[in-house]
Amino acid sequence: MHLKNRRCWLFLHLFTICLLHIVVLSSCNFSKTASDNSRYFDSVLHIANSKFDIQQSDSIFSFIDKSWSAFPHPDERDMFKKYKFRSDVYFGIMNYHKALINIDSAIGFIAADKEKYKNEYSDALFVKGNLLLDLNEYDKSFQQLYMGKVFVQKYLDTCAYARYSRCLASVCFIQYKYKESIVYLKEEFEQAGSCKDADFQWAFVERQGSLDNIGICFENIGQYDSAIAYYNKALAFISENEGRYSDKADDIKICKAVINGNLGGVYMKVGNNTAAEKLLKNNIEINTSHGQMNQDGRLTTMKLSRMYMKQGHFDQAEKIVHDLRMLLDTIPNTEEMAWLKLATDYYDTIGDASHAYHYFKQYIKLRDSGDATRKELPGADFNKTFDHLNQAGEIASLKKEKTYANRFLFVSVVLSVMAVIIIYLVWNNNRQSKQNLERQKELNKQISTHNITMQKTLNALEQSQQNNTRMMRVVAHDLHNPVAAMVSLIDLLRDGEYDDEQKEMFEMLAISGNNALKLIGDILHAKPAMDMERLELDELVSYSTGLMQYRANEKKQTLILKVVPVIVMADREKIWRVINNLIVNAIKFSHTGKKIEIVLQKKDGHAILSVKDEGVGMSPILSGEIFQHFALGGRIGTSGEESFGLGLSISKQIIDAHGGKIWFESEVGKGTTFYVELKSVA
Repeated sequence: MHLKNRRCWLFLHLFTICLLHIVVLSSCNFSKTASDNSRYFDSVLHIANSKFDIQQSDSIFSFIDKSWSAFPHPDERDMFKKYKFRSDVYFGIMNYHKALINIDSAIGFIAADKEKYKNEYSDALFVKGNLLLDLNEYDKSFQQLYMGKVFVQKYLDTCAYARYSRCLASVCFIQYKYKESIVYLKEEFEQAGSCKDADFQWAFVERQGSLDNIGICFENIGQYDSAIAYYNKALAFISENEGRYSDKADDIKICKAVINGNLGGVYMKVGNNTAAEKLLKNNIEINTSHGQMNQDGRLTTMKLSRMYMKQGHFDQAEKIVHDLRMLLDTIPNTEEMAWLKLATDYYDTIGDASHAYHYFKQYIKLRDSGDATRKELPGADFNKTFDHLNQAGEIASLKKEKTYANRFLFVSVVLSVMAVIIIYLVWNNNRQSKQNLERQKELNKQISTHNITMQKTLNALEQSQQNNTRMMRVVAHDLHNPVAAMVSLIDLLRDGEYDDEQKEMFEMLAISGNNALKLIGDILHAKPAMDMERLELDELVSYSTGLMQYRANEKKQTLILKVVPVIVMADREKIWRVINNLIVNAIKFSHTGKKIEIVLQKKDGHAILSVKDEGVGMSPILSGEIFQHFALGGRIGTSGEESFGLGLSISKQIIDAHGGKIWFESEVGKGTTFYVELKSVA
């Protein structure tokens, strides 16, 4: 729905409202037929939609309420239209909570007779699913959309079915569930192709978009051959069907440009720079042919700049970086983070560390803010939801069978019991003896005693587990308030006047404090152990090293950092804990003034991180139990630092959970080198 914007003086606006009420209310005969009812209420909604500014929501609702109250007996469909309209207005002003309340009210009027109002019910479920998506309620959104999909599959055509499949794919894509998204995109492609009376949007735009989006999903999970195949399928689909829509030539050209930009990006990743440059330039040319470059054109231009960097054409890459900065300053800031990453990579490639670090800090701050928000959102286990909804349908279909089965079972049980009783009486009269009865009693007694003992043991184990869990949460709870207080004090101190170095120190303190609060929160709320994502490990190592530099400065130690770009699938917070543990140990057990070398390299499809110190080293006896709990509990650092012996044990558990390896090399008096190996994805 689109409510037209209109500016007018207050007097004219009030006069128009009064006039509309008079015209609408005085012209109605209040017929009792459903068609006349529909015409009346549709005319009211049409007037409200065309005459009011969307920001005047109170005036809109007042007009609607008075129009409805003037009608003697609105039916369920009429009330549905009223609250559906209210939901649309709230959606237009982005008040999603109130929009959700009103769409629920609308559904309530027609839910009792879904088949009669099947079109309205389908639309309402679709609206509710998308509102939940806007509220970041991914699990609930998925369930709502899946319910709608099942409903339209039964009562409506494949156009509506394809619409639901597309939204289910979007929910999965937002949650990085690309494989699940591919399944629904393939369904959308087939369903849109079978859609009756399909227009240009469904017969062409949606279907080529499905193939393009499947390619994007495969690209995001690193399956570049499959991505290239689907991008080419999308282009082939356009070539086969564009002749049917000669009046849509410009729209079709834009569709081709988008796919060419995506295909060029993949060719760049696999090293086919010639094909990549041709496709990327084609995209940019088409996107700029109608004036200022659009968003797709800007993102494609960034891809072209990266390719120039890889080829060593730094002048061309630099021009793109600067031109994009000027362009982004004149439009709404939609690609700021992408540009910051591009600028960081460019200056890092040409060896300008100062500028690279400047843009890198801005990029990390903006990206981490988005990542933190996304991690706080409720996760959605779509496979479990899918199974649950399917099982619910199966259970409903089995209820009738269960009634007959219960009756048959009852008769069978009665007959079986009677047969057992007769057989037992015959056997007991012929075979029973006192000795057998005594032996049976003794055996039953032994079994009962054994069962009681086992039950007591099980209860004791469960109680011990509960006590351990309770104690851990009590400790976490007691830690939460002082840590939160420290973070709050840091936030207060950050508002003062400081130089850049002091501001950076406060920023690092705030990040560390928030990480500590997140860890405590994970313990208190028993959150899942792993939260996997595509992680740029080189950035995380660089950030952790910078954070530890201040600690090393206290012992006049030098941290030497050497990293190469490498991406892994990992839990950011837990890998950060491993890196910090290794660097902290190196600082703790190294003498004043020594060097600590931190190296990240990529070898044979794996990322290998090493932390090498010139410290006290470890004896063979200690080396054998270094990854056990409290192995370093009694060991003191070179400056008297206390050690609890938990860091390396926790680090090994984290790396094992990632399917990686952690090991070390050490010599007493000469130092220790710890290694971490994780499988890389890029």
